[in-house]
Amino acid sequence: MSFLNDGIQSIVVNIAALGDNTIVAGVATQKVYVFALWLWSNGIVTATIKTGAGTNLTGGMALVAQSNPRFDILQPNNEPWFITTAGNGLLINLGAAIQVSGCMLYKQG
Repeated sequence: MSFLNDGIQSIVVNIAALGDNTIVAGVATQKVYVFALWLWSNGIVTATIKTGAGTNLTGGMALVAQSNPRFDILQPNNEPWFITTAGNGLLINLGAAIQVSGCMLYKQG
């Protein structure tokens, strides 16, 4: 079954604060499905993708200046890369106050 259909939204990633940074706010009973994520770091920082404040969806990704990890829409059957738990938003935790920018394609429901 393909999850990639109507309802895909794009959001800008523009964060620089140490700790948890909310990318998509949680909505009661809804999950966030991430289909693509592109990041660009302005310096050395560890980034971790999380569902809500407590659960990591990735390990810490070591970003260096001008690095750009990408999770493209290339999954089999257009499956999402990440799915949050119901009611929790998608966060990116930064290990230092370094500018991280990018774009994300997602669906919430």
